Amino acid sequence: MTQLVANAGDVGSFGIGTFILFIIWMIALAVSLLLIRGGQTLVALGICIAVALISLVLIVLPREDTGAEKDVAKYDRVFWPRLGLMVALFISLLIGAAFTALENLQAVNSKRV
Repeated sequence: MTQLVANAGDVGSFGIGTFILFIIWMIALAVSLLLIRGGQTLVALGICIAVALISLVLIVLPREDTGAEKDVAKYDRVFWPRLGLMVALFISLLIGAAFTALENLQAVNSKRV
């Protein structure tokens, strides 16, 4: 019989790190939208790139050792979900950057004076 063991701080099958990444991305998205509306698109793009790098570092860092025995083989069962999250975040960054670039390249209708 398989026993499901939840770690402290887990909600469902998501740990606290998932929620930290979610909060970081939501704050970055809100700040980026405000900056884009203010006309500072390069700063907004820089924030998105910085958050992507922070996310990459947080995803790649190994987890804390819980004092398990050294001769037991350990498998990272969340490697593929973490990799999928990283790919999804990178794709969303590229899509956001493309929309921002296309928005700035639109022709402006000038009126004759």
